[in-house]
Amino acid sequence: MRFLGLTPDAVAARSPGAAISPLQSSAGRSTAFGAAAFGAVSLLVFGHWAAGGPTLYRIGGELGAYLFWAALFMGGAGWALGPLVVGRSHGLRFLGAFALGFAAYAAVWIASWFALKNRSGAMLGAVAGTAAFAGVLCLAFGAPRRWFDAALYLFIGNAAGYFAGDLAYSRLGGTAGKLAWGLLYGVSFGAGIGTTLFALQSEIRRRLAGAESDGSR
Repeated sequence: MRFLGLTPDAVAARSPGAAISPLQSSAGRSTAFGAAAFGAVSLLVFGHWAAGGPTLYRIGGELGAYLFWAALFMGGAGWALGPLVVGRSHGLRFLGAFALGFAAYAAVWIASWFALKNRSGAMLGAVAGTAAFAGVLCLAFGAPRRWFDAALYLFIGNAAGYFAGDLAYSRLGGTAGKLAWGLLYGVSFGAGIGTTLFALQSEIRRRLAGAESDGSR
């Protein structure tokens, strides 16, 4: 996926002298920001489910509703997580990469869910969907060797948030339960995404840091 311009070679060529922000230089800060940013988007999406879910189901059915909410995640989170991406002129590039990755995850998860319609389907979707998500991001950032790490971070964040949220919804029910599910899912999955983005950009940070050191001599 070199056409997105997020590989180490492309970023280094496009961003000579670019500074690496404190947010991008720390795994902890990247994880925390991912949790906050994706968590906020998730809360909005699940809030739409709580407020407008019945109407959306009537218009587009269950599949149409899932596709609509997936699109909200793609656009909203793709924009909100942009500050974690190193280098210049990355906004639309990362938005494209994130949208492709989340679309792959959503397609696999929805297919698994419709095939089984139970917790096994949700778990299968989490495993296979996050593996697909990780694959797209690894190709986009030119870090295919980090696929296992990325898939693991994304799976843990996704599964922990989804099933914790499901439990909260079963206990609370109604709007409060849906919002709790959105928050828990978003914060946990977002933490996994933030950790993944930090890991996949290690070579990019090394290149830019090396260029900055050479330029200061």
